[in-house]
Amino acid sequence: DMFISGPTLTPAPEPSTPLTPRVDATTDLPARIEPPLDDGQESWTVIPSADYVTSHSAHVLGVKPDRLYSVSVVARTQGGVPTAPVALALATPALPSDFPPLNVVVSDPANMEPGVTLFNLSALGAGIANTRLIIVDEVGDVIWYHQATANIGDARRLSNGNLLYNAGDNLLREIDMLGVVQTEWFADNLAPGGGPVGSIPMPVDTFHHEVYEIPPAGPLGEPTFITLSTELRTIPNYPADEVDPTMTDPTAEVVGDVVVEFERDGTIVRSHALLDILDPFRMSYDTLGSFWAVAY
Repeated sequence: DMFISGPTLTPAPEPSTPLTPRVDATTDLPARIEPPLDDGQESWTVIPSADYVTSHSAHVLGVKPDRLYSVSVVARTQGGVPTAPVALALATPALPSDFPPLNVVVSDPANMEPGVTLFNLSALGAGIANTRLIIVDEVGDVIWYHQATANIGDARRLSNGNLLYNAGDNLLREIDMLGVVQTEWFADNLAPGGGPVGSIPMPVDTFHHEVYEIPPAGPLGEPTFITLSTELRTIPNYPADEVDPTMTDPTAEVVGDVVVEFERDGTIVRSHALLDILDPFRMSYDTLGSFWAVAY
């Protein structure tokens, strides 16, 4: 028996992301632990770390809510010698009462790309409680979710396995699969020093819509990120009506998008102001609206 302590099951470390239990153990020889799971309907084995170590912490991803799993933990040495399985029980929490019902209309896994589907849920007018990141499997069952603290914009998986999303109009947030915040970037211009503790202030007005990771140019490079920000300009003799070109105001405050590329430490690599590229006098839908009035 290689186990010195454990194995034990620990509930999710972050209440925001409850479907992420953890298996911990200590072995007297370098090994990998393999926790197979079975709920009577489905079974699989958590892919172990590539490292053979004596201190183990394996995060169990893919469990479904409100189920009872049997977990048979095995430690296996580099030579392939396994321990006897240690049986544990895992009861996963039910979805919150305000979680929206997800009705599967069509599911044809044979014609789907392998993997899972990540999407964001922002229920306008329903409060922050309904702003979540959700992952479902090929049949539409929830296997992971993260309760956010602000309306979620774009969300995507990074090359390091973490998730990156817009948390409102002034914050970009990177979390790991346990929901633990790894990095935050704060748009500092309009609220200097107002970002979360430990966040990286950036000299931009806002963040909005998408944020992408750009692969490095070479094997030794680091990825950068690209997103949309905004700027405010005062423009003279601006149209005051979307139809009548003779109606103008002496000046108008116009908000334009700025494309910003930045490094992980917040250093801006380059930016492109769209008011330098597009005609600010071209009228279109909601040109004279006040969407950004709250921010500015």
